[in-house]
Amino acid sequence: MSPVIKILIAFLLCVATTIALRFLLGKKRDIYFRRSTPKSFITLRSQVSMHLALGYPVTKEGFLISLALVLVLIGEIFLVAFLF
Repeated sequence: MSPVIKILIAFLLCVATTIALRFLLGKKRDIYFRRSTPKSFITLRSQVSMHLALGYPVTKEGFLISLALVLVLIGEIFLVAFLF
């Protein structure tokens, strides 16, 4: 399989995992994470991206969720890179 296809598969898998986590957290996202408001034209975001964005962690649980997400994403990247 070509490297471009592997990168595309890994990217889509990581995006899908992040979106799934966002929906699994539901309303608890606002407890564990805080989203920054866009302050300039360069950082403007659409309503969809604001809804899907996790934000930055503000509690211990938020940091643990972020760490777990990063570890899962790294695992997915290695899975695609070495098993396909």
